[in-house]
Amino acid sequence: MVQGFFSVSVMCLLFLFAAISDLQASPFLKGNHNLPDSATAIHLDKKTDISEGFGSRIIDSGAPVSKTDSEEVRCLPANDLSNTLVYLPGISPSATDGTGLQSQLSIRGFRNLLGSESVILMVDGIPINDQEIGFVSWNFLPLSIISSIEVLRGGSSALYGDPAVGGAINLRTEINKKRVIAVKTGIGSFKNQTKSVVYGANSEKVNYSLYINDRRGDGYRENSNWRSTTFGGRVNINLRNNSSLGLSIYNQLLNFGIAGPASERMIKEDPKASAPCYHHDEIENNRHLFKLDFKQKVDKKTNLEAVLAYSLKKLKETKSFAEPPLALDPFNLKPIDVYDTTLYANTLKRSVSDDHGGISIRIFHNNPQVGFKLIGGVEADLNIFDNSVNKLFKGFEYDYQKGYQEIYEPEFAGNGFRFRSAAFISSQIRIFDNLNFFAGLRYDNISEDFSSDIPVADTSMTRTYNALSPRLSLNLSSGETFNYKGNIIISYSNAFKLPTIYQRTDLTRLSHAVFYPAGSGTYQMEVIQGAPFSNGELKQQYNKNYELGINQFYRFSEKFAGEISLTGFVIDVKNEIDFDYKNLKYVNHQETRHAGLEVMISLLYKNSWKGFININSVKATVGTGMFKGKYLPNAPGLSQSIGVVYSPDHGVGGSLVHHGASGIYIDIENSSKLDAYGVLSTRINYRYKWLTLNFDVNNILNNSYSTNGYLLNETRFFYPAAGRSLYFGLQITI
Repeated sequence: MVQGFFSVSVMCLLFLFAAISDLQASPFLKGNHNLPDSATAIHLDKKTDISEGFGSRIIDSGAPVSKTDSEEVRCLPANDLSNTLVYLPGISPSATDGTGLQSQLSIRGFRNLLGSESVILMVDGIPINDQEIGFVSWNFLPLSIISSIEVLRGGSSALYGDPAVGGAINLRTEINKKRVIAVKTGIGSFKNQTKSVVYGANSEKVNYSLYINDRRGDGYRENSNWRSTTFGGRVNINLRNNSSLGLSIYNQLLNFGIAGPASERMIKEDPKASAPCYHHDEIENNRHLFKLDFKQKVDKKTNLEAVLAYSLKKLKETKSFAEPPLALDPFNLKPIDVYDTTLYANTLKRSVSDDHGGISIRIFHNNPQVGFKLIGGVEADLNIFDNSVNKLFKGFEYDYQKGYQEIYEPEFAGNGFRFRSAAFISSQIRIFDNLNFFAGLRYDNISEDFSSDIPVADTSMTRTYNALSPRLSLNLSSGETFNYKGNIIISYSNAFKLPTIYQRTDLTRLSHAVFYPAGSGTYQMEVIQGAPFSNGELKQQYNKNYELGINQFYRFSEKFAGEISLTGFVIDVKNEIDFDYKNLKYVNHQETRHAGLEVMISLLYKNSWKGFININSVKATVGTGMFKGKYLPNAPGLSQSIGVVYSPDHGVGGSLVHHGASGIYIDIENSSKLDAYGVLSTRINYRYKWLTLNFDVNNILNNSYSTNGYLLNETRFFYPAAGRSLYFGLQITI
């Protein structure tokens, strides 16, 4: 990590020295402001509507938000969204597959056990989170169709409801060119292959895009092969009477193997190996999203929007749950030791069908004369699900190697629905020329019904949730000129998160092998039935968010500029949802606190050189109970991404980037900690008219590390990340 950090630091210092030397010689400082403005890529001037719901510049927003355009992404050593997230402000991804394709995000210390239970992911404003089990495919869209990535950090339930306690991410898919045809192909380590075609056009009356993308590879570890095929498109037609009609269709056919965690012993022997009990594990997830939207300009100040959305998901998951068997005291049944490091596992096959339909109606009003903006609306959606689980096999690793045979014994079956209705309002009021007040309020009513006949007949669970989520913030401008702009933001908000349907209702039970001392150094084995992971008594999680942010932009010369954004936050949480590895059950922590600082620094030189530093410092601790003062597991205490990017219009460009994290405990007792890690990567590209060539080297120093892990039965398990990998890509754009 030190070597990688040193390398990038040297690059940053060289970059800064060159820029300052140019600044000293520049007539800019002598008052000549008629020179060409070549440092124009100002992040704070970008427009986004993710923070308040109506379009505004980032510097005019009342919340910490960032926007990364596709042109910024193309020079980073990443070929999909999941591996791009590590370079975005405020985000700390981890992965269980070794190559970052199966990401779990941590934002402000809120980790996402199944992908995205604390962050809402949207495509053009439409949520694609899985309400049933919390799974999300971060690569639902290929990078080639994403025009920008908007990230709103912090509790965002005042606008988006559940589960946006950590923040919100919106993927934009606009086609800004009159006509584009892009063909992309690539090959890399672990037999990675990419084939992609995008076609789009934009005119006064119609704009549309079509795409198909196929990516596949063997993965870094044994049984981590994967394939993702995505295809779809969008069309928007400008009608008469200042109205428009849009249709979007997105599809993903995803299949990947699950290598499973590895013990320290396994990693020392072969980090690529997978335990025999995981050799049959895989996920097949097919998802289809349809969106129909209608927009009407009512008058010069008011717009109306209506959206219909429907998604269909079919999930088939074969997954094994393995643990070292325990030796128990026969009198009190308490663990006295780990009997053996040989794993005992249960293999289950889950089938999930999920239909999700929704409607939203929004009205936008903007009166620039008085400095007033308003968005209000109502939403309703219905999620119908069916979930069944079959036992396939159970036994020790030796049994899996010599006698694996699937039995298909029904273990659990249930179905039900979750219905949500909500009303919200968000506004901006200009109090003075340099002071804006933001106020938002959302009310959610959610009801769910679940019924099951397996394992217990006539099982029924019904629950209703209510949540009122306000948000108040002030944006004080510290000035805005050609050479400087800045502001100070202070805000307060409430946010909430519901237990996923899986966390509350799944009654699947595991078998556990235990051993009792039988005298003379011998043991007697017994297989016992455990309790379900789910917890029907789980409560909804509430957050109180306090934020203070500062954004500053300085133009030092006509060629050199810099930006800095600092955001401090304190989040008091009630009933934070977590998984207890000791008792193998989802639980609520009565009180927790997340506090920290986010730093984003950007240096721009000649509009083709960029240096960036993103630092996230978070302290997420338990506030009550036997673990009071302990850090929440798998929440990085410190994470960073640093890089230098050279992106000319033509010719050779590239980037040198570094990311890493430290302070990651893997158990609630804080007895075990991941080693700090750092990864240095680079991309070299060449652009000539219609041709672009990319060459990536990830993990240049071939470091060994893990971004995720847990402690179970006094045994540490990790998900080892890939070593050095290469990728070569070619794109033809017409």
